[in-house]
Amino acid sequence: MNESLPRPLRRDPFFWGLVALGFVQVAWLAMKLAGSSLLAYPWLDGDSWDWVLNGLWFAGEDVRFSGRSPLLPLLFSVFDRLGLPLALPLVLQALFRGTVVALYASARRFSGRGPALAAALVVSLGFSFQTLALDLMADVPAACLLFLATAVCFRAEERPRLWLLAGLLAGLATSTQQISLIWVPAVLGASILARKKIDRFLFSGIAICLAFPLAWAAWKWVHFGTAGDLLVRQWGLVRFHLDAVPHYAWSFASLLGLPAALLALGGLLGTAKRCFSSREKSLACLLFLGAAAFFVLLYDFTAKRFLIYLAWPSALFLAQALVGISNRVLRHSLAALAVTCAAMPLPESGRDPRSIALWPVPPVIATAGLEPGPAGSARATPNNAKLARAKFADLTEWNARAYPSPSLLEKSADPTNVAASREVAYLFSPTEAANRYLTMTHLGVALRQKVKFLPYELLEPHLARFEVERIKSTSTEVSLFEIRSSRFAHRWQLAVRRGSAEESTLAARANSGAAANPPHPTALLRTEKILTQLEGSTTYLALGVPEETADLTPLLVALEAPTTEIYVFLPANAEAALREFASAKGTETHIGPARVKRTEVFGRPSGWVMWGRPKRTVRALQ
Repeated sequence: MNESLPRPLRRDPFFWGLVALGFVQVAWLAMKLAGSSLLAYPWLDGDSWDWVLNGLWFAGEDVRFSGRSPLLPLLFSVFDRLGLPLALPLVLQALFRGTVVALYASARRFSGRGPALAAALVVSLGFSFQTLALDLMADVPAACLLFLATAVCFRAEERPRLWLLAGLLAGLATSTQQISLIWVPAVLGASILARKKIDRFLFSGIAICLAFPLAWAAWKWVHFGTAGDLLVRQWGLVRFHLDAVPHYAWSFASLLGLPAALLALGGLLGTAKRCFSSREKSLACLLFLGAAAFFVLLYDFTAKRFLIYLAWPSALFLAQALVGISNRVLRHSLAALAVTCAAMPLPESGRDPRSIALWPVPPVIATAGLEPGPAGSARATPNNAKLARAKFADLTEWNARAYPSPSLLEKSADPTNVAASREVAYLFSPTEAANRYLTMTHLGVALRQKVKFLPYELLEPHLARFEVERIKSTSTEVSLFEIRSSRFAHRWQLAVRRGSAEESTLAARANSGAAANPPHPTALLRTEKILTQLEGSTTYLALGVPEETADLTPLLVALEAPTTEIYVFLPANAEAALREFASAKGTETHIGPARVKRTEVFGRPSGWVMWGRPKRTVRALQ
């Protein structure tokens, strides 16, 4: 640690310059979002829609709830009830900018003002960092809270009561993403390595941190009968592997820029050599290595954004590497190079791992390809990397593409106008089958309703049995319809992709005014019996649809089942459906031609409904 600080922090112009820069960046975002709507927010991507849905659930909306960590959804629910849903991105941006200031204050203690400023600017101005900070996702705020807890730990050596504040911040981080629990073993490990006593304040801080995930688990157990539905699903992605190492090595350089990444790794090596002499250095190293070990070697879903947990300690190591360079001109030149390359715009979004900024003048970019990973995520393929010079006009274009001007943002308040309903069934075509998750979450946010994802083939043979009416909508993505029958008291809302063949068929049916062929009431009676048999066991529901399409029951079960997690096996997948049905544990009940089985999936009460081959075929497949 640098013991000879030139002046108190409150009199440090670099500190106040970073504070002012943070205010400007938050104000810039506020100006971009003025008059816009949540659905027009240009940095919603991937899991963002699911985080928003969880927030809407906490706000009292009847939407799909997946059990995400609670802090981010709860914040969104508060702002949504206040009519200010776009306040959340501003709060997250302020948290990120505040953490940059905390980074400077911490790095200054170890490395002095100049190297600390360079480290803070790499994060504050970095193209990838700024894009990730704009995403409405939990990883950046979780990493920020985790680093703030770490920064407080650095001061707790002098003021032990600060361990309580550090535990509180770490607990908030675990309530944002559970990977933040690495703070507990990191603090304990750092204390052991540095031969420091674990006093009552540190023990209390750890207890405060652990209270947050325990309280969340208890709440879920009371409300849903399970403490770890999402955790059980994620556990299936954990396995030891080395095949993600090239991807994350490339992504790390893409996140920081090559000069800053090399300096950070050099600083890590230097800090690790002295980790036995300082609990602060040990803690920074263990947090970096713990997060790296989990995401690179254990977690099978790869994403550049996960490296944000490594980024804050990396910035400390970068500052440490710079202070170790005795030649002042060389030190300042490397600092400027690191900041400039980190800030260089890249051809793709900052969350994309393909491109690395290598050199600023003339701009040189290294680009790799992408390949699918085993868990469905994309991985960079450095084997086919290419070097290319870019023009400064290219950098301007890439920057404008990453940060759309306010005139490009949609100003409408809501893209849809639908009547109140329990849920909407999105009817997908075969080419859309892979879009299940994104469609359900995106459309669920737009409609503020539960959305089922069902194959259009389930409705197609029975369309003549329903009256069809188009629902007015201003959406450019989906068209909405309502189907009903005079024989039933029920009516269901459907969504299809605008411009699709499915939309044309439904629109033609709606415009024809043709009378519906009344369906036989037996189908509704069977549907009621099946759902009664499955009552309380529909967290996940699988339907094996028969080859004989005259039976309306499968469609009615799919529309009436009180869950969005419906998985339909069409006749083309009959063999797979039979195997899954046969392997599911539970008692089988026959209701007409349907076989119903109550079972468990991810520890939650779930069900199977199977039509088709006789029971002896199922036994043979076992």
